[in-house]
Amino acid sequence: MYKNGISHLTASSNLEGVTHILQWLSYVPESKGDSLPVRETSDYWDRDIAFTPPTAKKMNTHRSGSLASSTKGVLPGDTRQAGQVWYPNSAYKTAQAIFDSIVKDSLSSVANWCGFSGGQEDMYDEVLKQGSKIVDGLSAYKQPVFIYIVPNGELCGGAWVILGPLINPEKMQMYADVEAHAGVLEPEGIVEIKMRQDKILTLMERLDSTYAELKHASKHTTKTPEERAQATEALANREVFLQPTYKYFYWALRVRIARSGLLEQIEDGNPEMESEERTALLDSLIPDSGLSNNCALAEVPEQLDITPTLSKLKADHLLSHFAEVAGEDRKASLDGLVRIIDSLSNGEKMSLQSAIQNSVCLVGPPGKRLDSDYRIAPECQRESYEFHVSAEIITEENGCVVLLWLKKMEHLDMYDSSESALVAVALCRLLFKTHKKHDVLSLGQVHWRSSPQAGDSSKTLAALLSGTPIVT
Repeated sequence: MYKNGISHLTASSNLEGVTHILQWLSYVPESKGDSLPVRETSDYWDRDIAFTPPTAKKMNTHRSGSLASSTKGVLPGDTRQAGQVWYPNSAYKTAQAIFDSIVKDSLSSVANWCGFSGGQEDMYDEVLKQGSKIVDGLSAYKQPVFIYIVPNGELCGGAWVILGPLINPEKMQMYADVEAHAGVLEPEGIVEIKMRQDKILTLMERLDSTYAELKHASKHTTKTPEERAQATEALANREVFLQPTYKYFYWALRVRIARSGLLEQIEDGNPEMESEERTALLDSLIPDSGLSNNCALAEVPEQLDITPTLSKLKADHLLSHFAEVAGEDRKASLDGLVRIIDSLSNGEKMSLQSAIQNSVCLVGPPGKRLDSDYRIAPECQRESYEFHVSAEIITEENGCVVLLWLKKMEHLDMYDSSESALVAVALCRLLFKTHKKHDVLSLGQVHWRSSPQAGDSSKTLAALLSGTPIVT
């Protein structure tokens, strides 16, 4: 902060000003939606530091979003406001803080609320409306949210509904102490947990009975030097054992940010995947190497390359969408296929033609007589009809077949286009051996030619099939 109390940076020239701006821009993601930059610097976040009390000691700030309740009562000019209770003004302030950090900042909430005020004046002041804004903010939150119910703290009534992790299960996690029920925890005490090494050791002594006993034994004058040395060694081992507990949320945040970024990429590849499916897919991509600490777990997803998986997901999604469209409107889908084929290069067309021909096997060579009986039972009619199909393969050229109908197809004129397709399916099964993965062969492989003896029914069938694309 500059001495005028307003400016954060000052520059003596335009070049120095641009340098300051670029330095500030390096702290934000490269593009919208990217993960937060984690840079290795010489001033490492976990280094040992010495602390000199600065000015404005009563103001504690940090970059990550934070919510903490106060147990102190408030005495405004008219009505007393109790601590640990959301009033219209405090609920609005909570919702505003959530929306201020909703895009790029993680959110940690030290939960110790009894609920909302239910007085008549508070109802007139829209306390429920302000509470619903908190739900709106948490349900749309884009970064990890940690909710921690402190020891001897409580979270009950409407506060439990507002902060329940089911509001946003992908981003929210709740933690609770085994003795969380009621009590007092000042906001400055919560901030003090992020403190220096000597304060951490003091907190260890206060919270861990084993550590306190070892520290007492290491300094007890009635103990022998050997006993004090053993207690000192055990005390150092206990410190090493407890240290990761006080760095848990940093590494947990790294893990959640890395996983959230990967899950968003998977969702972009296939938006129709459910949350459980995306999580299961990500778990299958992360190698199971028996890692148990968050420090190691954070490095694995940050270095994971899922580009091949995303390409396959996108291709599968597009194929599934095309199959759905083909089921809804087959003619439009076939017209679309024709346009796609027209836009292909000659090499791509040859590859496509070869693939289609390899998936088909003709029943017989040119000149072979084909005869078979089929029974068709349309859904719209109670009775079924038998069809005797008789045709002769005249010629085969480039995978295409020209047929001469030898017998009239009776009853065919009485069907509409969808029912006539059943007859076409029967003919395809007669003429070709279909691939195992496909029930019916694409009709684009067949050239139909009606003979004068076949009658109008054969012309109807030929007209039905002529609308399909012919691959040559």
